[in-house]
Amino acid sequence: MIFSVLVLVIFALNTNAQDYKVNVVNEINPGSLSLAPYATERDYVSAIGDLLRNHNVDSLLGSVYGYGVCWTGSYYVTSRFSTVNRFNRMDFNWNRVDSFPATGAGTGFFRDLAFANGKIWGSPLSNTIYGINQSTGVMEKTITTSYASIRACTWDPVRKGFWIGTNSFTGPLVCVDTNGVLIPGCTITMPASGCYGVGYDDDPAGPFLWVSTDQTPTSTTGTAFLKYNATTLTQVGTPLNVTVPLTSGAPLSSGGCEVVTNCVPGKRTIVSMVQGTPDRVIVTEIGNAGPTIPTGTWTEQVSGLTTVLYSVSAVNDDVAWVCGASGKVLRTINKGLLWSNVSGNLPTTYALYNIFAYDANVAIVTGVSGSTTAIYQTSNGGVNWTTANSHAGFGDDLWMSNASTGFFIGDPIAGNWDLLKSTNAGLNWSTWATVPTTNTSGTYNNAACFDGNNVWFQSVGLSTIHYSTNLGVNWTTQSESLAEITAISFNSSATGLAGGSSTSPGLLKSTNSGANWTALTSPYPTNSISGIVGAQSTWWVSQQGTGISISTNDGANWSTAYTAPAGSFYHMTKSRAGATIWAVRSNGGISRYGLITGISNTSTEVPATFSLSQNYPNPFNPTTKINFALPKSGLVTLKVYDVLGKEVATLVNEVKNAGTYNFEFDASNLTSGVYFYKIEANGFTDVKKMMLVK
Repeated sequence: MIFSVLVLVIFALNTNAQDYKVNVVNEINPGSLSLAPYATERDYVSAIGDLLRNHNVDSLLGSVYGYGVCWTGSYYVTSRFSTVNRFNRMDFNWNRVDSFPATGAGTGFFRDLAFANGKIWGSPLSNTIYGINQSTGVMEKTITTSYASIRACTWDPVRKGFWIGTNSFTGPLVCVDTNGVLIPGCTITMPASGCYGVGYDDDPAGPFLWVSTDQTPTSTTGTAFLKYNATTLTQVGTPLNVTVPLTSGAPLSSGGCEVVTNCVPGKRTIVSMVQGTPDRVIVTEIGNAGPTIPTGTWTEQVSGLTTVLYSVSAVNDDVAWVCGASGKVLRTINKGLLWSNVSGNLPTTYALYNIFAYDANVAIVTGVSGSTTAIYQTSNGGVNWTTANSHAGFGDDLWMSNASTGFFIGDPIAGNWDLLKSTNAGLNWSTWATVPTTNTSGTYNNAACFDGNNVWFQSVGLSTIHYSTNLGVNWTTQSESLAEITAISFNSSATGLAGGSSTSPGLLKSTNSGANWTALTSPYPTNSISGIVGAQSTWWVSQQGTGISISTNDGANWSTAYTAPAGSFYHMTKSRAGATIWAVRSNGGISRYGLITGISNTSTEVPATFSLSQNYPNPFNPTTKINFALPKSGLVTLKVYDVLGKEVATLVNEVKNAGTYNFEFDASNLTSGVYFYKIEANGFTDVKKMMLVK
């Protein structure tokens, strides 16, 4: 057995002798966003043109024409026909966060918005494209062209230029470089219905350009999108007509038409705006994005804890929550650069075994104290927690399929699995389904897999998996060869892996949704597998130890991906909207695999000496930029400390090539005060002081 002394304490507290159980919930392609009144995205088999989300703009911003919209990965940003609240920022759930005037970005009103390279881009029907800092709302880049009345705008990462709709909405559509000069051969004549927004689609089958326009003939029910091959510049297929729910009036295409894969998980979508009564932001499906393979490096986070962390839930590449012993919950909103203790009023007598975070504000967590299991809910980022449910038993798994609907899986009680469901964001719970069982051992915590409408969880000791294709309305039983499965993960509705415990070791694979399972050569033939995540044919498996292994050929061969400095991995997951892997350990350790986009290479010219520049601005609130120069390649660490010398953030911890770099540091989670930042690289060390003033 590899369970720690801490586990023995848990044994003693749990009167039904439930084992300490460690595993992974698959968070690759859930239906995690609020799609009401429409079905979740996985309810569609072939859903090109389906309206996945629609938001009432007037309800938040008043009856002033809405013009453009873009999606930043965490927020919608809209433009409107008003000097008051010219730009507005809304979260996933269409809650207004703030507004900003876009200081310095002309005097007009932006007809279309795009998000690229960390900035919001657009034009106020002039000859100029403006780049606006998404955090401060300040204009940072100006591109002047020879074209009048620019309306539509999107970034082309291949040509390194902007496609713009000229002469208001009549066209042509042209691509200009970052100096505003036409790129030769990049002109598309627009149809009579006009060009109100344009979006670049990096679909592997393309790339493509999508243009938002009015339906032809004029429709009273919807808007339309035209598809162009971005290489040949010819139109592809027929217009994609979309029906938009309005109270009255004919919908008119406005702005947006941004193509993204990180708004609705697993889906390639167009985010756009339609004018009518009321104005609406809509998210339209144009394809299946597929699971994205994470890229980057493994980095260690600073959790501030040395006690065990049992579970992690990652909303996207920026926002993640973790939970653990003694009622501890932590949250990051900036890729793990800073972790805040958001335990609030949670009781320290409960060990928190599983957490599901819907977004940066809403989360549910389940914990056990003695023979009692409880579910807690927060809607304000962990400031306060509500005891949503408390009953005898052991809680193993939590999931939310949308903003309102949550699911709970617990060990059997009186011959039935303990299955609960919430229809109000986790505040109240009632029976989800009645599933009889002879099982007396339960299931492992964090071991269930939710993938759209599909659910899998094992009955420990019986070598069976309970499986539902309709979120628990009906259940069937699947047979497999392992007595104890501690991790199940599917990266599509058909292909998945399952791993065993140290007393029932092994690794299984299914290519038919779990109907049949075959044995693979496990990278950890004697240890418990504590986490599995996958994307396409690439899989990562963590052991209850310091190792994580990777396979790039669907589990046929494995190699070491990462070795943690200390502690044992207890849970691993992948961000639901994005491409980042997060894993937590027995010593409070948090590991992250992915790109840290806060850092950028500002020059590949090799500098003469090492240097660390003074941050700018200073004092700052809440972001500041830190520049450093490297005359040769090597491991670089850049860390932030408080006045007591306590490390509060790791900004860089990876090998960097020679060059000059800029890091944008977001200190939203820190309190006002003096901080120090320190760089170490190839024997060079320097420290500088900065001041955060809120």
